[in-house]
Amino acid sequence: MTHNINHFGRTLDELDVETEQAHSNNITKPNHYIGIHGLEVEEVTQNFLPRYTDGYVSHRIGSAIEYLLRAPLKNGIEDIKKAKENLEQIIEYEDFKPIEIEGNKKEALESVRNALEEKIKMVPKVNLIEIINATADEHKQQNDTFGSFMRGLSEISRKEAEENRKIATHYVGTNPLD
Repeated sequence: MTHNINHFGRTLDELDVETEQAHSNNITKPNHYIGIHGLEVEEVTQNFLPRYTDGYVSHRIGSAIEYLLRAPLKNGIEDIKKAKENLEQIIEYEDFKPIEIEGNKKEALESVRNALEEKIKMVPKVNLIEIINATADEHKQQNDTFGSFMRGLSEISRKEAEENRKIATHYVGTNPLD
């Protein structure tokens, strides 16, 4: 049985593959995971993935290999993009992976501590008490200003109220508020 593979413009006959029934079944051996000489993707990954010591990286590499090898017979460029995504995730993971210390860990940690201490020496020293006192003084000054403002408003309100009483008394003859 011959199938036309539109993604890459080839037929199974051109790839020198036996008939689909003889080579695969859709549950245990899908055709898109079997190479032209009968080698399965599973065999490739079992042979190469144990070389990776990091399980996450091994998984991502295996997924990328599966996507690349099945692409011509399954999803074409979509599978290639999925493989690329897996590889990019490995690169991102490796870029941000914690540094592993080999050899004498005590010496390595001492070296890191010394480097940090040198960096700390470069930071300008700050007197926190002075900063706290200056901040407190600034707040006190702002509170004093606000308090003066509020007292001024209160005085203006008191004077306006008294002026209004005088006006009311003049026109009515008696203070209506009494």
